[in-house]
Amino acid sequence: DNLLIGLEIMECIAEKVKRCVKPENYVDEEGNEKPWLDSFFRVQRHVNNRVLDMVKTQLDYMKKRMTRRIEWRLEQASMMRKCFSKGAPMRSKEFDAAGIEGMQLHFYPSGYDSAGEGFCSLFLSAPAGTTLRCTLQVGPERKEVNHTFDKTGLCGKANFFRFDQAFDAEDCILVVLDIHEAHIDMVAKTSHPPHAAVGLRSFPKEAQPLVPLGSTIKLSRTTENLPDVLREVQVLPSLWAAKNRHDAEAKISDGLKPLKDTRKGRPKSGGLGPRSPSSPVLLAGGR
Repeated sequence: DNLLIGLEIMECIAEKVKRCVKPENYVDEEGNEKPWLDSFFRVQRHVNNRVLDMVKTQLDYMKKRMTRRIEWRLEQASMMRKCFSKGAPMRSKEFDAAGIEGMQLHFYPSGYDSAGEGFCSLFLSAPAGTTLRCTLQVGPERKEVNHTFDKTGLCGKANFFRFDQAFDAEDCILVVLDIHEAHIDMVAKTSHPPHAAVGLRSFPKEAQPLVPLGSTIKLSRTTENLPDVLREVQVLPSLWAAKNRHDAEAKISDGLKPLKDTRKGRPKSGGLGPRSPSSPVLLAGGR
């Protein structure tokens, strides 16, 4: 058995002070000793081994601010309508772009509840206070969107495009978000309770206690226009699997059971209930 003891130095400051020594035979032309003033030479060295991590963090932040195009490629498009019924969405992973954090794409292969027959729907969600002027694209169809999110929610088109015309020859659908302008207003509310001794001498005993005073801080952030050479493109994962691990058909073998089987009051076999419309099972032949 070995015990490994290590030391990692993240940041250090080394300082060295050297006194200037009076030279020998420090005299003037007449041979008289010249006055000497004491002096010191100070050297300081600062080493920070976290600079690389700090630079990477700042680079990631700048890359997110410069991202203006989001691409989401969905495969096995011909099977989507069988697995996602009307009103059931496919959701992308959350992403950051143009300085806006926590955005997400919602694609409805069979259409939103209010969509017409044969149409697919596409929506974008963003945090409250966000104003976007962007373009949403499904396949060859592009639509302009200019929306302000007063609260967290969705914006987009219910009747976006005919689904049977959205996928290409490779059975894939390309969903794209192009951001032209972005603006976000962040609001923070706080309260300021009065000091415990304020007003005690001037108020009678039966007076009501003082209530805290409220204040609001508003921060407005607008993304700048970038030249095309600085615009970044982010590609999202399709999140599309052959089987879903939560379904009975995809449960682990070797004697292990799905999580729902181990709960009390649930049947131990064949009792997983109806499948969620957002959790499809893709089998060979489209069954």
